[in-house]
Amino acid sequence: MNRASLLTQDSLVESSTTQQKLKWSLVDITIYLHFFIPSYILFKQPFEFYITYTFIILYLPFLVTKYPIPRGIWWILLILLVTGLFNVWAENNTYKNFFKIYLNIAVNLIFYAAVVAYYNYDVETMFRRYLKGAVIVCIYGLIQVIAYKIGALALVDLRNFGFNKWAIMPGGLLGIRINSTYPEPAYFANFIAPAAFVAIYSLFIKKTNLMKRWEAIIILLVYFLSFSTVGYTAIFVSMFLLLLNFGLIRYALLAIPVGVFVFYVLYNNVEDFKDRIDGVKIVFIDEYLLEEKDKEVANQQAFLARQWRVLTKVHGSPLVLYNNYYVAMQNFRSNPLFGTGLGSHEIAFQKYNLNYLISKWYLFNTPDANSMGLRIISELGLLGIIFMVLFIKNNFIHKNQTTNDNVWIISSALLVLIIIQILRQGNYTYAGFIFFAYLYYQNKLNLNLSVNSTNE
Repeated sequence: MNRASLLTQDSLVESSTTQQKLKWSLVDITIYLHFFIPSYILFKQPFEFYITYTFIILYLPFLVTKYPIPRGIWWILLILLVTGLFNVWAENNTYKNFFKIYLNIAVNLIFYAAVVAYYNYDVETMFRRYLKGAVIVCIYGLIQVIAYKIGALALVDLRNFGFNKWAIMPGGLLGIRINSTYPEPAYFANFIAPAAFVAIYSLFIKKTNLMKRWEAIIILLVYFLSFSTVGYTAIFVSMFLLLLNFGLIRYALLAIPVGVFVFYVLYNNVEDFKDRIDGVKIVFIDEYLLEEKDKEVANQQAFLARQWRVLTKVHGSPLVLYNNYYVAMQNFRSNPLFGTGLGSHEIAFQKYNLNYLISKWYLFNTPDANSMGLRIISELGLLGIIFMVLFIKNNFIHKNQTTNDNVWIISSALLVLIIIQILRQGNYTYAGFIFFAYLYYQNKLNLNLSVNSTNE
């Protein structure tokens, strides 16, 4: 792609900021559905095939023949292929595990690179479309909790409409935790996090044309009613990024007490949040599992008693996370440079897991490590860690780098999602995550092109 065409893309991006009304075609709707309804799968073997994958398969041949794929995508795929095949040869992985993940990532990288080109590299318009979808999802979430309170939950139970990965999630202050169209509240909180960031900015700092005030209120209300630790973590990450943009030292005296107060209120009033925070402290700071691991067990009765002690003391979610953390660290120590290849964490889990401490009840998320950060450490080693850090650092846009507020707001909003994904969502491609990562990159590229064209 030549420089002239890149500058043309930049001018298209600048002109998009004046567009207030989005027009939706059937193609737009079907592309964006993938981000918002990841709770309908057509089959589970050899992998989970979400109904929205059909549109990716349908559009991919047309998009790749019409739009260019950046050279960097091919380099990423080549490096992953070489290191992955090496690990198969070294018996750290299997062909099946590797190619199942590699092909999925390859399709997503190529597809969303072409999608971004299809939208003329106009990050703001693509992000506005996401925000509109997020508002609709949150409205449905509000309907969900109202239906529950009036005893009409069957009317919004998505399992009645074929959503076979969806479930009703009890808990919270109202008896139900909102997950809207997502399988569970954590997934909802993960992918609505960018919208929550914009809502926080719009309501508490400055009005923005990215979102109406009533939309911001609904998003934050429903976000809180998810009673998700992931969601509350995203709020604290959002506060930190706002501090970073407006002056970490200047506003810390105000923001830190506010953050502590919010944490205190959540910790003392939301039982799910309190249990998970306590669990994280017990296993990561107090190293309770390692303490139990080192205790000698004389017989089967003592073995079962130890399991019972662990299960009654620590919430299941921190147990699963720590189990995968322990596996990832052990695997990294054995294979520090390139990890053991895509899809190999499942094999590493079989070698290093602490399952005997937590019994069969908490063996979830073994293939994806319960965290993309842990999975990258385990499967890609230092190579993956360095790429992840540089990707975040080099593509972040600080408020002082642009006169267009929407540019840095979008950058920080997308970064919230990326950070939460690294912390708590291990699937590399779930609900179109690669699209959001690509927007984060393209947003910075557009800014650089704008600066370069102005200097010339």
